[in-house]
Amino acid sequence: MQRLGRILLHRGDAAGAETLIAEALRVATITNAEWTLPSNLEALGACALARGDGRRAAALLAECLTMIRDGWGIFGPVRSYSFFWFTAAGCLESLGMIAAGIGEDEPAGRLCGAADALRERRGERSSALQEARLERAISPMRNGRGGVAFTTAWAAGRALSPEAACDEGRAFAAGVIAAAPRRRTKFG
Repeated sequence: MQRLGRILLHRGDAAGAETLIAEALRVATITNAEWTLPSNLEALGACALARGDGRRAAALLAECLTMIRDGWGIFGPVRSYSFFWFTAAGCLESLGMIAAGIGEDEPAGRLCGAADALRERRGERSSALQEARLERAISPMRNGRGGVAFTTAWAAGRALSPEAACDEGRAFAAGVIAAAPRRRTKFG
């Protein structure tokens, strides 16, 4: 169901995607498929981001990063599997897009740089569609208003350990959750 939801999301149907992914999360919860919870939360965060709800997206993405970072008491050695870090990279990138959308250049650079490094370390890439969304979100910073600072922040984010990157993502998300009024914003 999550894959079908992601297809709908890529086609621009965030509401339909959210319905399918929420059902996938519900099924995973009742069947004790805990290892799928982080990717379902990340996907729901991406849906909220696509709908312009940065606060909800931040909450879902922070919950996902917490599960990955802390191991949630269930993952054990499975936690090192690359799909958990690929999921973490998706969370960090989405949080970076939220930062870009609210004009926070330095966190946007650090979070997106950390996501880029996580994927690179594991020989993985985002989808072409996700790369295009990210580029739309960050190009004003990279090419304009704070180019040097953004590039410096990107490099600093790339230097973070996976654990430190998750911690930084959670801290940024907490600030968004605490500060953001309920309003819709276009992210990416």
